[in-house]
Amino acid sequence: MPVVRNTGLALLLVCAAALPLSAQTPAATPDAPAILVVVREVIKVGKNVAHEANEQSWAGVLAKAQWSTGWLGTTAVTGPNEAWYFTGYPSWEAYEKDTTAKDNAEALTETRKFAAADGELVNQTVQMVARLRPGMSYQPTSALGTYRYFTINTVRVKPGRENDFAERWREIVAAHVKAKLDEHWAVYSVSAGAPTGTFMFIYARKSLAELDAAGAAHSSDAYRDAMGEAGRARNNEVFRDIVEFDQTNHFAFSPKMSYVPKEWVDADPKFWTPPAPAPMTTKKPAEKK
Repeated sequence: MPVVRNTGLALLLVCAAALPLSAQTPAATPDAPAILVVVREVIKVGKNVAHEANEQSWAGVLAKAQWSTGWLGTTAVTGPNEAWYFTGYPSWEAYEKDTTAKDNAEALTETRKFAAADGELVNQTVQMVARLRPGMSYQPTSALGTYRYFTINTVRVKPGRENDFAERWREIVAAHVKAKLDEHWAVYSVSAGAPTGTFMFIYARKSLAELDAAGAAHSSDAYRDAMGEAGRARNNEVFRDIVEFDQTNHFAFSPKMSYVPKEWVDADPKFWTPPAPAPMTTKKPAEKK
């Protein structure tokens, strides 16, 4: 289980009690959250199904308690066999208060057994806390009810070059605005839990088919004119002189491992209200005749 949920209880997801999420979900945030907690779990080989069921059961406890803080659970489509969980807060103070409240909530004590079970299903857990960079973001949306994927581009820049990198991305955003490109991304700089200079570019997608059109959009005359030859030259300079690490992976939303706002559920109830996991049964050994 994600560490942030393991503060004695849970904070990221589950839904085993088969409670209707449309009736018991946290309130939606109108804008991209200022603080984003990201928890990465590396799943053991062959344990994905058991891990998903454990997460669903864990989230059900929070749904039953009608906890106000929700999260989005995702599974890796590319890269290592991982599950990533996202929880947003308006401030570090709100994050601290939520974590403390979970530690002291009697209604959530049942989650401890799911935390113990998770220890048999994951190889590693990493927790990061990041802050939104509005100037580097472009048309971010928190209304993700009809979206199905995140493309996450993780970039680490050389020490002392964060401001140069941010400035160039503000210029890239301006080019997107001028060309009126239909894209959505939010940029977060990691404050804790990853090397200094780590940025996460989170692109919301309704389908991976959007990737088929992405290349054409960025090579269109409108975007090329907005970027200009000088802008393209500066892009090359940034990736040559400033960027130290650059990796992109895709993640699919997992409704079973999520506890999301009512607005998301209302946007697609069939997707966001999966059936409860079947109860675990133990087969009795056949009687000898």
